[in-house]
Amino acid sequence: MYKEECIPIGRFRKTNGVEGDLVASFSIDDPYLLEDIEWVHLEISPGELIPFAVENLNIRAKENILISLEFIDSVEKAGPLAGLTIFIAKSDMPETAEDEFYFHEIIGWKVLDNALGEIGLIKEIIENPGQDLMRVESDKGDIFIPLHDDLILEINKQEKFFLLILPEGLIELNQK
Repeated sequence: MYKEECIPIGRFRKTNGVEGDLVASFSIDDPYLLEDIEWVHLEISPGELIPFAVENLNIRAKENILISLEFIDSVEKAGPLAGLTIFIAKSDMPETAEDEFYFHEIIGWKVLDNALGEIGLIKEIIENPGQDLMRVESDKGDIFIPLHDDLILEINKQEKFFLLILPEGLIELNQK
């Protein structure tokens, strides 16, 4: 599997017990979306993703997910996997509702403001504990916009744009 066909969903933090279980943390808002995944992919060597069948996945919290992988049946086999990023195939991601999205899906989408018109293109999502931000590339430079439900008027998946109600002065604040 090529890295371009996958998305990172988290990482293995440590081993758990002596039977090869691993503790993972997911970097998605709702880890329960992935409770039925059958395969994860790990970058064992640079540029090469290796598939591992998921035998069991027990979600205790977003930061505490216990995963058992096929053929990983001892702490000696699991140890080298601790610290690795967990990838899944984009095609394995569950469908989202019309008003929901995965962060990787919206990179490159247009951002429009109801008063100002087109702002620019989303280049990156910056995940913060308090507030996720969109880094939007505009003709005036980068603009950081909070990714918050109260600001979103419309999500158009077909035409790939967000229509927002931006607080007055937000664009100017980013240009100082």
